[in-house]
Order: sequence, then C-alpha cells, then structure tokens
Amino acid sequence: MTQPPAGPPDTVLAFTRGDAAAATRLTRALAAIRDHLGNEALSVRIDAVLQGRGTLRELVRDPVMVAEMSRGMDRFAEQWFAMSPSERADLARQGQEEEARLRAAEGLPPDPDPAPIGEFGPALTTPIDPGDPAVPR
Repeated sequence: MTQPPAGPPDTVLAFTRGDAAAATRLTRALAAIRDHLGNEALSVRIDAVLQGRGTLRELVRDPVMVAEMSRGMDRFAEQWFAMSPSERADLARQGQEEEARLRAAEGLPPDPDPAPIGEFGPALTTPIDPGDPAVPR
C-alpha cells in the first residue's frame, strides 16, 4: 500500500473536529489497520481515506469495517482483562505520554482534561463483567 500523506487528510482532521493530535493518531491507526488487515478490498478503502480520496465517515459505516473493528475490540478486551491493574495503569500512562508527545509535536497545549488513571480510570481494579445484569447496555 502507499504511505499516508505527511499530515492527516482533511477528512480525518474533520472527523476529529480539528484536533490535529487526534487526527495524527487516527491516521497512524488506520495505516496500521490497513497494513495488517488481510482484507485487500477493505485495505484499498482505508488507503483511499488516507490519501484523501474517501471519507472516514463512509468508512466507519461500511459493514465490513464495522465487523473488523468489532473483532479488533474483542481481541483488545481479552488482552486488557488478562492484564493486572498495574499493567493496565502502565499502558494507560504510556498512552497519555504518547498523547503529550503528539500534542507537543503539533504545537498544541497539553490535554486540559486527561483521563484519570487508577481506581476510576482506564485501569479499573475490578474489570467490568459485560454479562453482569447491572452493567448498562
């Protein structure tokens, strides 16, 4: 596949409502998905978005893309819940550090409201059981 342009395509920047750091992360994630997908037709559609020839809005509404995202999220959830709370907290901190680096590289101020890490943040000490009837659906 071809490389994405130096900066995020306008369609990705619009999708992130002008947040250049989020658009950069999303562009990198789309390129990684495209390169590891194993579905040539969908990879071509992702590449079109990365080259500015398609819209991200159309891509995320594509049933094949939705199914791939769903499978990817299921795999991530399995890995996440297999981690200890300290491993999850470390991963969340790494994500915040990467976000800070991207924002600095884009000349943006630090995130004014970073997600909490710990008991009430992304490294919950007790994983939520999706089968629990008390979990909202």
